[in-house]
Amino acid sequence: MDIESILRAKLGQTTIEDIVIPMNVYSALTSIQANGSNPGYSICAGFEESMANHVSMMDDDVFSGKNYNIKDAGYINYIVSAKASDGKDLDGAILIGKDGHIKHSGMYYDHSPKVTLQQMGLYGPKPMWKLFGFSQSVSSRHISAINGSYHMPTTFIFVLSEEHNTIRAFHRGKIIYSPVDAEMEDQI
Repeated sequence: MDIESILRAKLGQTTIEDIVIPMNVYSALTSIQANGSNPGYSICAGFEESMANHVSMMDDDVFSGKNYNIKDAGYINYIVSAKASDGKDLDGAILIGKDGHIKHSGMYYDHSPKVTLQQMGLYGPKPMWKLFGFSQSVSSRHISAINGSYHMPTTFIFVLSEEHNTIRAFHRGKIIYSPVDAEMEDQI
């Protein structure tokens, strides 16, 4: 299944107002992916301030107070050109509201993956990446994102891997889009 069909099938389980929002996130990540200069990204679409207890600031929040919207024509530039105050690439997640406004950057999804796996009934004597359904070892960005998607179930969280230059999408603690078909079995 293509990414748009997957997102459309799950859109009703989110608070996201328009399919354009997650599709533009995906489009921004594919543009970065094609560019080859990829520091790794995690972008949460559908974030609401009521979810603030699920994230913490870990780096500069360069989008707070700005009126950027992922639905605008220049949305890719907002994400690609964002830099921390020291001029380095941003670290941490970018949070986009249900209406498309880019709310925050430099955020960390707060919950313990071990506790989440226990809550999901999946915890056991295997590496976390296997327990969450990945077919290969992944970075902490992926573990954090799939974990965050479990605790913020009305969002889509996308990750562009710095190591593999691949894009995955997560929803409700599941991999809903991946370059590895086996990771998406029974997810749709």
